[in-house]
Amino acid sequence: PAKLLAQAQKAMEENDAQWAAQLCDYLLALTASDEPGRLLKARALEHLAEHQLNATATNYYLSIAQQLRKPPKAE
Repeated sequence: PAKLLAQAQKAMEENDAQWAAQLCDYLLALTASDEPGRLLKARALEHLAEHQLNATATNYYLSIAQQLRKPPKAE
């Protein structure tokens, strides 16, 4: 998980938000409650939304980013 997070952070630094979001998906599949991973994916999706021309896609990216910023519910 630490290597995935590091690679996702590097992808964001290189302005590759799509790859960062994909890596965060892998990270969150391993540990869904990983806060740094959730927040990084939210940042990546917000970046993608800023560069999206399609209103539906923008809304989707921003909605998912908002959900990722909320703390996960305790089971």
